Amino acid sequence: MNVEFRGAGRRGFAIEGTTRRRGEHEPPVTTRVKLIEFSDAVLDKSLFDVPAGYRRALPRPSVASMTKPDTVANRLAAYWQDVTTSARDFYRF
Repeated sequence: MNVEFRGAGRRGFAIEGTTRRRGEHEPPVTTRVKLIEFSDAVLDKSLFDVPAGYRRALPRPSVASMTKPDTVANRLAAYWQDVTTSARDFYRF
């Protein structure tokens, strides 16, 4: 596939696309996105309301952890885990 962008026009969404990611210590991941439906109908505003009981996910360096809420105690525990894991990995080599 060859994609060219010309000018400063507004970008849209791809009709079809494939993304491949290869981590050093992880199996390769391939993600395919394909447009299956298109509509110019107006969306109901309630679709964008924050759901009852919503809790912000705990941010992590690579991806948010959906298992714990974003609290000071959980952030400190997560940062401590990251520091100890990094130190252990550093001294392992």
